Amino acid sequence: MKFGVLRFLGVLLGAHLFFSGSGDCNTIDWKSYTQGVAEAKSQGKKVFLYFTTDWCAYCEKMDQESLGHPGIISFLSQNFISIRVDGDHEKKIVKAYKVFGYPESFFLDENMDPLLDLPGFIGPALFYFYMEYIVSNAYRTMSPRQYYDSR
Repeated sequence: MKFGVLRFLGVLLGAHLFFSGSGDCNTIDWKSYTQGVAEAKSQGKKVFLYFTTDWCAYCEKMDQESLGHPGIISFLSQNFISIRVDGDHEKKIVKAYKVFGYPESFFLDENMDPLLDLPGFIGPALFYFYMEYIVSNAYRTMSPRQYYDSR
């Protein structure tokens, strides 16, 4: 029990240090699906694929609280190609990824193969954890829970 509390405090400290920093960008450099796929392949970068709509309240909340955070913006711009898909206007892409609700976030490798699917609103601290999990390549050998426990 003592180690669990210490681990939790360590995660909180790491999140505090991350969120107290400022990013060098003000907004995410969103790409269209076609442009993002081409850039991911040519640059060999992983992809953050975000499905949203104009009418979705939780999408707006995620845009403001998580995707609007300077630390997350900076981390995404350094490590991922970010693609934003409007679920109301890009139905073929929505169907291809079997999206049934919004927001929905995917992390993909540079060949557009899914690594992680995150349906619904994801708060900033948890979103950062998932970005770190993908960038560290831990997904190759362990689940997110195992990664969390190993930290």
